[in-house]
Amino acid sequence: MMAAQGGLSVKRLSALCLIGVLVGLGAAAPRPIKGIRTGFFDVYEANRASGTPNYVTEDFLALAYAMLVENAATEFERREALPALRELAPSLRARIGSETEPERLAQGFLAVFEALLLGATTPREAPDSEPAVRELALVREARGVVRSPLMRQTLDYSQFRVRGKYAASKELGRYFQAVRYAGTVLFPLLHSRSTGIGADVADSLTGAALAISAAVSGDDAARALYERATAPLGYLFGPPDALTVAEYAPLAPPERIRWEVGGAELPRLRLRLFARGVRPRVLGAAVDVTQLEPGVEPADALAGWQFLPSRLTLESAAFQELVYDRVGAYRGEGEPFTMGVINGRPVKAFPTVWELGALLGSVVAEERLLASGDTDYEGYAEARQRAAGALELQTGLAAEHFGLLRAWLRPSAEGPAAERRLHTALGFWALQRHGAVLYAKQSYTQTAKGLALAPPARVLAWIAPAELLYTELGRLAREVAERTGYEPLVRYARLAERCAWLAARTPPGQSVSGPEAEFLNGLDAELLDLTGRKDRPVVVDYHTDASSGQAVEIALGVPRIAWTRPDSVEGGRGALFGVHQFKQPLAERHTDETWARLVAVSQAPGRLLATGAP
Repeated sequence: MMAAQGGLSVKRLSALCLIGVLVGLGAAAPRPIKGIRTGFFDVYEANRASGTPNYVTEDFLALAYAMLVENAATEFERREALPALRELAPSLRARIGSETEPERLAQGFLAVFEALLLGATTPREAPDSEPAVRELALVREARGVVRSPLMRQTLDYSQFRVRGKYAASKELGRYFQAVRYAGTVLFPLLHSRSTGIGADVADSLTGAALAISAAVSGDDAARALYERATAPLGYLFGPPDALTVAEYAPLAPPERIRWEVGGAELPRLRLRLFARGVRPRVLGAAVDVTQLEPGVEPADALAGWQFLPSRLTLESAAFQELVYDRVGAYRGEGEPFTMGVINGRPVKAFPTVWELGALLGSVVAEERLLASGDTDYEGYAEARQRAAGALELQTGLAAEHFGLLRAWLRPSAEGPAAERRLHTALGFWALQRHGAVLYAKQSYTQTAKGLALAPPARVLAWIAPAELLYTELGRLAREVAERTGYEPLVRYARLAERCAWLAARTPPGQSVSGPEAEFLNGLDAELLDLTGRKDRPVVVDYHTDASSGQAVEIALGVPRIAWTRPDSVEGGRGALFGVHQFKQPLAERHTDETWARLVAVSQAPGRLLATGAP
């Protein structure tokens, strides 16, 4: 539970949450901004140049927080995870033989993983070089759903397309593909027609997983490198959604990893591990439900081990409950966003962000959902209850973020105020999902500067009445800083706490002056100094339907402009999230760069809010 801070009562905080919208919030901008405007910082920079007072919005503070958390994760990846994995991969291969089929499979997998990390043109010293070379080429091509020539299972290679912050450098791009590969390839416990994995293949893959686990756990240096590369991931991105090295290692001391495929030991071991009941909450691949054996569920077919497991995210767990085959056939008319066709039947193939908003308590999202026809499916009510339960899971920082969003959406505001809160929540979630694009397990449907004049003086400024949000963002920033050692988050926390104090003592719609105005008018510059970069349009995919060959993407485009006094030259100007949702072919998953090109030419599809467009 979130507590009131700084001597403020819970009653006072609740009252602040119920405050209506300021005059003109979210209204269409009557006055254009000169020059290119693609991000929040650009808007506030234009304010400084034109002498327009800042209107500091809740979305701006949320954006800066998300950027700093992403920076903290990137610092960990560059300083700790990437060097550790580069050292770990060859050391594991040196500890694993190549006499048996499972060992050769383990060697091939690690050779591809190492080549991806290093940017090598071919896998080094792979026992079966041809399948490993083909596998490496497929990962780098990152197109289509095909059967892996090396790992003998169907893989969605489009998942390996470098995107998000990882497209910014070759080093991060290599890290993305290697870690995504290691968190996508499954070493399953069951053989099943639904996955196309036979008993011999399941035995080989289980033996390979045991060999790799033994190599990690049997050497102090290797174990330390593995822990160095993975330690903060549980807190930042969620727990593993697969069996792990720690769970396999006790079963595979070095003298026992040479089990023969076709013998009795590996099948027995697979069944023993399966009987433990560990199943993925999110189905990270497509399963042909028509081919499931009696008594076997999709989660059973996808139970198994991963070297660097994808992380369980609350929204993915919820979305998994809201698509086929957890939800049945469409019962309405027309073609809502969530409908797809599987085996000739109209079914719920896609989730929508309106469902996430409704599950978090937004009345506006609930109304949009009901009006769209996206709930008119067999079994939807029951699935909705299961999805709500999934969002209650405790998964580190993500659970705290969703707790914050529930509190933000809980007030019974109506009209523009409620709609604005919803778009803040969806924009904040889109940024978190974008930052976790590498680790978050995706749900599947069963697929030149010149000499400038001094800017005009600004004696007034405004701040949005979002004290609770600012307080909680400050608290979370301190928590993440303590966990990661990323000092800029501590500085951000101080700024957020001052914003909370200022919002608490400023009546809604009223400007501030003096030192308070100086602080707000300079806040964007301070936040830019902390983040080290401006924001930009971003996009991330969050669900895949292999049957239609499409993914659902959520994106942030050009920010909407908010004026405190739309009809006056004396008002303040701020920025709000511009949220988009749309479907995209798997082979054409957007990167931030391809999305930015659409935004730049005003061709960005799927905008969720028609009003307030800049």
